[in-house]
Amino acid sequence: MSYRLVLVLMALIPLWGCAIDRALYDTSNVLAPTHPVYGTPVLNVVPVEQEIAQAEQRWAQLVAAARREGIAVDPPGPRADQLQAVFKRLVAVAHRPYLPWQVHLVDVPDVNAFTWGGGVVVVLDGLYGGLVSPASEDELAAVLAHEIAHVTLLHAPTRQTWVGIGSLAVKEARDDYYQAAYTTEQEAEADRISVLYMALAGYDPMSASRVWDRAHRRSGSNAARYGFLNSHPVDAQRMAATREAAKKVEFYRKPGRQNSDWAAILENNTLYVRTEEHEYQPGEGLLRAVGAAGDTWVKHEKAIKEQERRQRMAAAYNAIRIVRAWEQPTQDGKVGVFLDVYNGTNATISELAVDLHYLSGQQLLATDESCRRNVKIPPGQTARLGCYKSLVRGSTGVRPEIVDVSWR
Repeated sequence: MSYRLVLVLMALIPLWGCAIDRALYDTSNVLAPTHPVYGTPVLNVVPVEQEIAQAEQRWAQLVAAARREGIAVDPPGPRADQLQAVFKRLVAVAHRPYLPWQVHLVDVPDVNAFTWGGGVVVVLDGLYGGLVSPASEDELAAVLAHEIAHVTLLHAPTRQTWVGIGSLAVKEARDDYYQAAYTTEQEAEADRISVLYMALAGYDPMSASRVWDRAHRRSGSNAARYGFLNSHPVDAQRMAATREAAKKVEFYRKPGRQNSDWAAILENNTLYVRTEEHEYQPGEGLLRAVGAAGDTWVKHEKAIKEQERRQRMAAAYNAIRIVRAWEQPTQDGKVGVFLDVYNGTNATISELAVDLHYLSGQQLLATDESCRRNVKIPPGQTARLGCYKSLVRGSTGVRPEIVDVSWR
């Protein structure tokens, strides 16, 4: 919604009367309550009592299914004790302290942790050694803080709200690409807020990037292969994003203990500044409703763009490929990475984006996302693309991956 339209609507407030504006304010408080992290209105029609009840019901169903299969739930021992202790430290500095926070361990070898909201977090035993080092509380804290952030950011109820509304009114919300794209935005947001919780609880926020580095080395991060229908950002992107966020919050960390100023930092920090709502004033009803609708629309538009990108990548997978890649000195004294790229689609490629992954053996040291070039590759043709190689200490090789394409 444009700024000019907002001004026009504000001018109409005296015409429709304060009673209507107050009713609009009260209605927006129900449909778009205050976000617990940012303090702004957020579209959410799932009351907190319902969110908690749904999460506890799903946990009860999981327990019943595990018992039928003879799978241990919350087995006592050092691992369960560590899980509870790390979780307790994190939720002590997180938003939504009124939730009945609980974490559970399920003895299956799958590498995963998840939440349904409502304060319930579930960890599968395969996470230990599969994604986090069993000896590292910091790495365990990275995974738990991510799930806690999903809960504090209202991701389960707001997604339930949006999908419910979309199923009635928005065609894209029923599309698998759209839903994956919308969830990806939530995953990236949870990654960002999780490092703040880690720092405030005394854990090393940089450990989050180490976790995603390990995930990248296990499964790779080719966006064409994993990204277009995956609900998470690819691991190389997560590693870079969590590292940058951690740099902004690491000075809040008091190693091994809680930052005594944690409550004030949650209100105002280097990642965001919380907006505090005040008592109703004439005109606030319209502004609040417009704000909530605008925030939802922005998220919708971001999801649409990501949906379109994933659809392009799905069409391009196995149709566009790097035929040959090599390094050689350039005339200006630098080193270039050159690629011969084949276009197997039925459209002319007008732009290519290639990530250069700098490796030491199988370990990813850095990702350079600056290799974006305008090209003209007709169907069935091969063209050459060149980018400068960066100086990355310890790198023994470079692996290029096509991550995005545009058509003409």
